[in-house]
Amino acid sequence: MADPPNPISSQGWPFHHPWWYFPHSASGPSSGQPEHIPPSPSASAVLVLVEAAKAKQVAASLPEGQARTQLESGADQAIDRLLDDVCGAGSPWPWPGPPPWAVDIASQLTDLANSAQAISMRDELIRIAGMAIQKKWLPAL
Repeated sequence: MADPPNPISSQGWPFHHPWWYFPHSASGPSSGQPEHIPPSPSASAVLVLVEAAKAKQVAASLPEGQARTQLESGADQAIDRLLDDVCGAGSPWPWPGPPPWAVDIASQLTDLANSAQAISMRDELIRIAGMAIQKKWLPAL
């Protein structure tokens, strides 16, 4: 049996992402709770941002050259695109200041940075956390 249509999918970001959709069975949940609780959008964003920071760390270990440049550039682009979509001009937050999920992303990245052993990783995660907060205020960054 196919899932029922998603009534909020036409509203744009973040509603078109799967974590905002609670599937329902024909019989309904027996406990009164949704059958599937989706992960937080900020948790998914943090995972991607950490992977991009790791890619930048790998790039820094490579000798100067095209591979290093491309890897650093790709990681920077991934970070910028994600932060633009989630925290910047593409986010659905119409009020001044950063959206609350941007603060959550920055907080999670800061927690991870405080537990990082490599200084370069710590510095990169803190830099990305700051970018998450600044995207709405200073979109040109």
